[in-house]
Amino acid sequence: MRRRVSGCVAATALVLAAACGKDPETVKIGAIVPLSGERSDLGNQYVHGMTLAIEELNAAGAEVVYELVVDDGSDAARAGASFEKQLTSDEIAAVVTATDGAALAAGPKAERDFVPLFANCDHPFVITMFRDVFRNSPSTMHLARRTFAFIAGSLKVETVALLYSDDPPGKLVAQAMKNDIPSSGLVLAASEPFDAGGADPRSSVSAVLARKPEAIFVHGRGPAALRVLAAIRRSGYRGPVFGPREFAWPSIIEASSGALEGCYVAVPAVELSRPLPLAERYRSRFNAEPTPSVLVAYDAVMIIAKADRSRRYEETSLTNALKKLGDYNGLTGTYAYGEREWLPPVLMTRIEGGAPVVVR
Repeated sequence: MRRRVSGCVAATALVLAAACGKDPETVKIGAIVPLSGERSDLGNQYVHGMTLAIEELNAAGAEVVYELVVDDGSDAARAGASFEKQLTSDEIAAVVTATDGAALAAGPKAERDFVPLFANCDHPFVITMFRDVFRNSPSTMHLARRTFAFIAGSLKVETVALLYSDDPPGKLVAQAMKNDIPSSGLVLAASEPFDAGGADPRSSVSAVLARKPEAIFVHGRGPAALRVLAAIRRSGYRGPVFGPREFAWPSIIEASSGALEGCYVAVPAVELSRPLPLAERYRSRFNAEPTPSVLVAYDAVMIIAKADRSRRYEETSLTNALKKLGDYNGLTGTYAYGEREWLPPVLMTRIEGGAPVVVR
């Protein structure tokens, strides 16, 4: 499955450039995102956010016309094939992905051909695995470190237990968390997997509670993670419970039937904004409500475009321009630039009355 998105504003930019007697250069930005399957909503959000950014850039009438090339990345095999196609047939300048599978499939190819790849996924090590990989969405581990610092520093808790999904992503993140917890001044009291498929989690919860942790971190997605939370509540446990950023999303809070009440969640500050930036434009263009993923995708394009302008002035590669770009002021606030990462402000929240409330 493939789409090519440029829109009427791209045509307008071409007309403006032609009127000035110049042939505009076309810069193609690739999106390899899930267009089918259970994560297709995420893929569509990325396409929509990137489309708004492309339209805005082209409406400015610059000498460069940006074009969005969209290909399916629903699984690793498709993502790898899509990346090869975009490199050879489309001559893309940079690629944006939204899932672990797509990022891991495209990473070696991006490194081979010196093409910058934005890997906005949960994988904790993707930035260090490949030379030319960037991200502008905080990883699960970045948010987890913020959480562990809060547990140790603000709650004055000494021991924490980890309950994590037993699928490959869950195991990978859990291992990274186990490695990081001691550096926060915490002691890992227990670590137990639970069935990502949603089987009864009571045995996992009981094993953790037997070690009497002062706090519990639940890492997982969907109904399986919510079942773990419900089991913790039914057990009578009264200590603080923490979870990933999805636990602060309105749809997840509603689906939890109260199990998330009192749960702590570290989230990028923009995810608490109501309405979200771009909301009016997004509704008008797509007849839907934007999500935080839309903003991440939009800002990824804007970061690439800013670096593209810089590399023309400095006569350097796009990858080098990205590495020299520094902090970026985007829709989600000021992204602090680290090692090939632009990280937005993060807030610690607590679910109260069915909504996240900032506690720090």
